[in-house]
Amino acid sequence: MGDVRDVGLCASYTLPKTPLTIEGGLFNGSGLTDQKDYWTKNLNFSAKVQWKPVKMLTLQGSVQKISPTGGTVMLYDGGVSFNHAGVFLEAEYLRKHYKNNAYHAVNALNTMAAYTLPLRRVFDHLRFLTRFDMMDDHSRGALNDEGVLQTDDAARKRLTAGITLGFAKRIAAELRLNYEKYFYDKGAAMKTSERDKVVMEMMIHF
Repeated sequence: MGDVRDVGLCASYTLPKTPLTIEGGLFNGSGLTDQKDYWTKNLNFSAKVQWKPVKMLTLQGSVQKISPTGGTVMLYDGGVSFNHAGVFLEAEYLRKHYKNNAYHAVNALNTMAAYTLPLRRVFDHLRFLTRFDMMDDHSRGALNDEGVLQTDDAARKRLTAGITLGFAKRIAAELRLNYEKYFYDKGAAMKTSERDKVVMEMMIHF
């Protein structure tokens, strides 16, 4: 729902002697690969506030404006995370609102829990993970042939469980193995890539 890349300028500032960080950005609004003549037509923005009352706890909220072909869309997001002694817990809520009610507002929720066990030699760590996420019927904001917004992603819930092996720090890579279980309403249009599956991936950090 919030997978947006764009060209622009952003900055952040941490208030002195406080755990509060403010971020903001201005973007041309046409996406990463189509910037022609957009800088003067659609000026989008993002803003984020992050607060760490204690080292292990992070609270954050953000707002973002994007301009797909179907009109202005606003995204409102809030999240909380806890990270201590190998335990990581996270929850995030996102609401997507379309200008002039061109499409119904969309809600999404993501929750995750992980535990990291330190290892030696070839692998640096072993992480156990479980995640639950859900979303309403969703439109990416592009007009169809009839000039209206359509549902691009069917409402669904997903449960994920898996493990991650982290290589020694000098390699900076992780090998992940996850199982994803999807839950749809009866008769929903399911994309081939959004169905029950086992996923193996290699993540290399630069």
